[in-house]
Amino acid sequence: MIVVSKKWKNIADANVKFKALVGETLRPWECNALWKKTISAEYSEYSNYMLDGEVDLIELLMERLPDDHLLINNVLVRPGLDADVIIVGPTGIWVLEVKTWIGRIQCQDGNWSRIKYVENQTICEQLPPADKQWEEEKFLVRDVLSHCFPDNKWSIGVRGGLVFAGKKTMFERTLIGNALCGNPDKWVDRIKYQYTDSYYENNKYRFLDAFLENHRSMITKPRDMRETEDATTAVDSLFVSA
Repeated sequence: MIVVSKKWKNIADANVKFKALVGETLRPWECNALWKKTISAEYSEYSNYMLDGEVDLIELLMERLPDDHLLINNVLVRPGLDADVIIVGPTGIWVLEVKTWIGRIQCQDGNWSRIKYVENQTICEQLPPADKQWEEEKFLVRDVLSHCFPDNKWSIGVRGGLVFAGKKTMFERTLIGNALCGNPDKWVDRIKYQYTDSYYENNKYRFLDAFLENHRSMITKPRDMRETEDATTAVDSLFVSA
């Protein structure tokens, strides 16, 4: 699997630049090779800004998913809310919300809580409704795509749920509240062994463009703006050298 840092320019810009240089459009396998060139050193550089559970999940996905899957992480879907992980590939579009909560996770009548055992004491704590957060992220992802792909062919393939990535997280059901749940290994299997559809494979770079463009439209932090400017220079240099 290929991890795409959101600081890099989108593939549409790359396609235009490549066409201007060699007089033809950029084919999918060439896109793949160019993404690999630009991102090979990116993930380790920025993993320090992510939670340990997110890092562990992405490293597992990198190891076990083939390179026809693309991943972007911590992408804004609205101001103040980002999707921890979005994967696009031949099995669809996957929106994953990562939780590293410690303890036994449960949900009853929409109320989330966890039970922890601390110094021979049982402690029950209320938790924010993780399924509602994931549902909002999924809705916003669908909203982004609906503006870019009015045919709605993509809609059936937007899936995902909650990843309990903590080593001391316990849960008893695969469906908690309104969200499908699982540990990182379970999610790798779900994504890898779903039915494939050429529609998602053929459009995965366009999906990626839509998410990155939406993210850029909401960037307000100077650091993120600088990264985007640096990315433009880096990708320009890549194509000039090619």
